[in-house]
Amino acid sequence: MELRRTTAQSSSKRYPSGWLLCLGFAVTGIAVTVLGPILPAIMQRWQLKDSQAGLLLSSQFLGCFAGSILVTRHLRRALLLGASALATGWMAFALALASLRGLWFAPAALLIAGFGAGHMMSAMNLVVGRTHKERRGSGLSLFNAFWSFGAILSSLAIGNLVLRFSLVRVLLGFAGCSLCVLAGFLFHILRGQQAGDATERPGSEESPLVANEPGGISFSQWLLFAAMFFLYGAVEASVNAWITTYTVRHSNSALWFGQASVAAFWIAITSGRAIAAGLLRFVDERLMQNVCLTAAVLSLGMVIVARNGEQIVGAALLTGLFLAPIFPAMCALLMARGARPRQVGWALAITGLGATILPSVTGFVSTWTGSLRVGLAMSMFTAVVLLTLSVLMPRTARR
Repeated sequence: MELRRTTAQSSSKRYPSGWLLCLGFAVTGIAVTVLGPILPAIMQRWQLKDSQAGLLLSSQFLGCFAGSILVTRHLRRALLLGASALATGWMAFALALASLRGLWFAPAALLIAGFGAGHMMSAMNLVVGRTHKERRGSGLSLFNAFWSFGAILSSLAIGNLVLRFSLVRVLLGFAGCSLCVLAGFLFHILRGQQAGDATERPGSEESPLVANEPGGISFSQWLLFAAMFFLYGAVEASVNAWITTYTVRHSNSALWFGQASVAAFWIAITSGRAIAAGLLRFVDERLMQNVCLTAAVLSLGMVIVARNGEQIVGAALLTGLFLAPIFPAMCALLMARGARPRQVGWALAITGLGATILPSVTGFVSTWTGSLRVGLAMSMFTAVVLLTLSVLMPRTARR
C-alpha cells in the first residue's frame, strides 16, 4: 500500500500541479472558442462571406486535429510544445489582423495556434487520466469544466475587451497569457525533474495509461468511439462558432446580445460539467450520455425554431447544459475499456477533425441556401446521429 502511494506521488510530481493544469485548460478553452465571438468583427474587417469565415474556423480546428494526433507519451514535452505553438500562432494572427492584406496568412497563423491548443488539450487530458485513475470520469469532468470556463471568458471578457480596445491588442494580450502558461509549465517540469525524476523507474513515462488491458481495445470498438468523438466535436464547435452570428442576424440584435448567447452556451457547459463531476461518481457514464444527448437534440431544435434573441439565448443555454457531460463521459468510457495512450490520443484528435469540418460545412450550406438557420440544422442532424451511435453501442463495450 505504501509503495502504491509513493508511486502515485512520484507520478504526480512528473507533471505540472493541478492548479497550473486548470489554468492550462482555461487558456485552451479561450483559444479554441474565441473565434466565434469575434467572428462578426473579423468578417466586417475583411468583408468575408460565410463560406470564407468557415474556412478560417476550419484552419484552426485542422491545427487542433494535427496537434492531437502528434501527441506522444512524452507528455511533458507535449505541454511545452503546445504552449509555445499556441502563443506563436495567436501572436501571428493578431499581426495579420493589423494588416488589410493579412487574410492571406491568417489561416496559417490559426493553423499554428490550433496545433498548440490540440497538443496541449490532448496532453492534459492524458495527464488527468494517468493521475486520477480511481475516479477518472469525475476528474475529467472537473478539469474540463475549467476548459469551459475559459470558453466563457472568450465570450464575455474578450468580447467586452474588444469593445474597449482594438482586436489586435486584445489578441496580443492573450498570446502573452499563453506565454505565462508556458513559463509555468517549464518551471514546474524542471522542478519536478530535480525533485522526483531520479527515483523513477526507467521508461516510467512510457507506461500504459490503463493497465487492465495492455493490448488496448479492438479496432471496431475504437472506431465506434472515434465516430462519436468526431460527431461531438462537430456539434460543439459549430454551435460555438455560429451562435453569435446567428443571434445577431435572425433577431436583429446588437453584437453584445449575440455574444451573450455564446456566453450562455459556455456557462451552461461549465456548470453542467461541474455538476457531472459529482453525478458521475454514482451514475453510469453511458446512461448519462444517452439521456443528455436526447435532451441536446431537442434543445438544438429549439435554437433553430427560435424567433427572437431571448429564445435563442435560452435555447443555447439548454444546449450547453445537456452537451456538458458527454465529452467527459466518452473519455471515461474509452479509458475504462483499456485503450492505450495512442488510441486515446487519436480519439481526441478525431474530435478536432469533427470541429474542423462541420463549422465550414455550416458556412457553405448557409451561403448556398441563403439561410444560416438551415446551416445550423446540420448540428441537430449530427447530434441525432451521435445519439443513434450511443444507443447502439454494444453491451460488451460497457464496464
